[in-house]
Amino acid sequence: MATSDLAEPARPDLRLLKTIVVVLGILLVVGFGALVATMIARSSHLGRASEALAATLSLPADARIAHMALEDGMLAVHIEKPGAEEILVVDLETGQVTRRLAVARE
Repeated sequence: MATSDLAEPARPDLRLLKTIVVVLGILLVVGFGALVATMIARSSHLGRASEALAATLSLPADARIAHMALEDGMLAVHIEKPGAEEILVVDLETGQVTRRLAVARE
């Protein structure tokens, strides 16, 4: 192998390939960092949500919870009682019932 072979500049197609590999490597590291940051941020919200869920919902002895739905910090609880049904909407931040909706069967 001659010394003149070592001094030759890299071919343009290899230079482009090296640039692509470096850019994709940087994107991979940045994407992984964003993934880890998102996981940490979401796990910190879980702790606060479990504290808000410590509220107590009082029901009559003959009532039962038929269904529940959770969305945007609000919990909808479908209550069945003999002869009547209602839906309670609970704010999970405060633990207070914000609405009571009577369900009428036709």
